[in-house]
Amino acid sequence: MAVGWPKVVVFIPLGLLLVVMFSVFRLVVMKQPYTSLAEPLLLSALITMFLGDPLVTMLDLGTLRV
Repeated sequence: MAVGWPKVVVFIPLGLLLVVMFSVFRLVVMKQPYTSLAEPLLLSALITMFLGDPLVTMLDLGTLRV
């Protein structure tokens, strides 16, 4: 199990990507200009928890392990 920096490096870009996707969806479909960060970051955390190790291996981030 990888702990420390590799999963943080996966979590932050994934969170930012999901925030943009949620924002565009809410703006286009629901016509709401503001998006809470809670839902995208929670989803990013869940994805990182369950798929973090395969993503770390696939992105070759193993050198960041603590």
